[in-house]
Amino acid sequence: MAQKTDLYSILHSYSRKTASPSINAEEFIGFLERYARQICEDRPEWSRWTVSTAAKMWQELAALEEDERVYVEDRDRAPKIVLPQYYTELVQDAYNNTDYDISLPFPDEKSIKAKIPDDQCVTLGTTDIAAYLRQEDESIRPLIRLLFPNSSGEAVALASWLPVKMLEICLSKVRNYMLRQNNKDYLHHKLVPQFTGKEELLKDFLNQLMTRPTECINDMKEGREISFYFWAFFCTLIRMELDKNDLSPEEQSVLQAVYIIEVLNSFFKTQAAKSKETELALKNLEMELDKPPYYFTREAIEKFTNSRGIPLLGQYGRNDLDAYIKKQTLEAGPEELPELLYIHAENTSFLIKKTRVLPLFARLLGEARPSVIQSIHKRWKLVLLNWTHEESMENDREFERLILYYVKEFSPLLTSLIKDHRLFLICEEIKRNEKHLLESSRFFEGSELLPMRILLFIRQKDIISEIRLSLPIWYTLPIISSFLAFFHNMGKEKKPPLKDRKAISPKVHVKNEDIKRKLRNSALEAESQLIPAGSSLDLYLDKLAVRWTKLLNKQAMRNLVEDVNTLVRDKLRHMLHFQKITNVKGNTLDMIANSIVQTSPELHKISEQETLTLYIKLYVIKLLTERILF
Repeated sequence: MAQKTDLYSILHSYSRKTASPSINAEEFIGFLERYARQICEDRPEWSRWTVSTAAKMWQELAALEEDERVYVEDRDRAPKIVLPQYYTELVQDAYNNTDYDISLPFPDEKSIKAKIPDDQCVTLGTTDIAAYLRQEDESIRPLIRLLFPNSSGEAVALASWLPVKMLEICLSKVRNYMLRQNNKDYLHHKLVPQFTGKEELLKDFLNQLMTRPTECINDMKEGREISFYFWAFFCTLIRMELDKNDLSPEEQSVLQAVYIIEVLNSFFKTQAAKSKETELALKNLEMELDKPPYYFTREAIEKFTNSRGIPLLGQYGRNDLDAYIKKQTLEAGPEELPELLYIHAENTSFLIKKTRVLPLFARLLGEARPSVIQSIHKRWKLVLLNWTHEESMENDREFERLILYYVKEFSPLLTSLIKDHRLFLICEEIKRNEKHLLESSRFFEGSELLPMRILLFIRQKDIISEIRLSLPIWYTLPIISSFLAFFHNMGKEKKPPLKDRKAISPKVHVKNEDIKRKLRNSALEAESQLIPAGSSLDLYLDKLAVRWTKLLNKQAMRNLVEDVNTLVRDKLRHMLHFQKITNVKGNTLDMIANSIVQTSPELHKISEQETLTLYIKLYVIKLLTERILF
């Protein structure tokens, strides 16, 4: 009986004794109590099962159920304890048994004395192995039943042993066969005609098989040409030699091994060719990412083609593409950004190569400049024609806000890049690696991005001068224009006189100071209630970020946190404008955070929702108290 007294070991031994994975609970309890009383004098450790046996058994069984090592059927009527690993462990024991002789055929259901049910085992012919290995069925059964051709028997094995573990067993069988009755010399003699001029190479292969089988497996997995041909000739030779009806157990064993080796040799060769095709296609993918417009959605990437117009998706699979994107967007060296970056703009995510971000930024600036100038020109011309004035015509800060307003309208992607802290990190990385920056890439003064009016080469006086040249002369003469403006605006309320009031949008003007003050004060009050004693807002935000990101790579974590921060800023800015929020007391802060999470599908992928929601609340407080949005 069992040497160990833990419940699973006892159940395991009992199931072997009854030759069934299903154990009647009441019968087992009676057996356990009787057996424990019988041997407890010689084995005192069994004495714990002599008292309250049923209660202890069900108590320990609950822990085994939680670990999914057992489950209970018909709990309310005639409970049965089922060991789901019964057949798997039975097969493992058959191979691990010290009595198992490698020269004998593979274990089958007859040798393990069990009929494996179909829901535990998939039946394959040896020619089906390659197709089985290529499938992506997650509900795969734990065991396989192999049917060998020409009445060469059957085998049962763990599905997870294909391909490598099974190949190791097969090579052991082949080596054992070659060690007997000078088979190695005989096979070498038979193979020499197939390797004319490469006799030394053949000799090396045979020696490698006998002394370094792991290298044989590695060569086969890499799809090396010479390795493929060696095994093709070798397996064919063995099959021809053993093509007879009355095989000895040893001959049947090596023939079974050869059937498996032959299929796996072709499988690995095909896989190696496919890997090379995938590798080449991924290089073409990298080349496409280097081409204009430099930013691509996932849908656009899936439509990439090679130079002959053949779709790349097909030369690599979706899983290969997913793995490539995941690797390129997450893996990075010390103090470096990943090679591929996600940039979010107007609810769309774009992938951009790190090396193309600065050229893209420069290009977007150039594309946005004419539209921004034209819009400001049109806007100010209407202002001057109505004998009015706008603060942005003289105030640099207001002029900057006006430019950013139109940049967002004409180029959301450029707006996202302006807000993205990674733009500066890319510049710094180039400085470290290349020791210089191109003139077109000098966008920063220190760590701060230069004002947009400088990056776009736009000056108020140039636009105003150009407008004045197009106006009637009385608009340009100071005395006459002042006199006419006085009578034109007499008795009129000072407000934008344009029919299309959207032309002078209130979005570009400073928000009401009273509203901002109330928002900040209510945010400070909420902060005092949420921050633990002895901590600060920034420290607590960093602590929460570590919890909900769950990323070991610090750079990947920083990127994810910044993406969430950017999303929260955009959502909050939209809410402040359209929902007219004036304070964040009471349930308002909860409403803001929950609304941001619920309306952002990308945030649903984060498992730590409670921690994320608390983080968003505190980040909203930070934005309001530090006036980041104003």
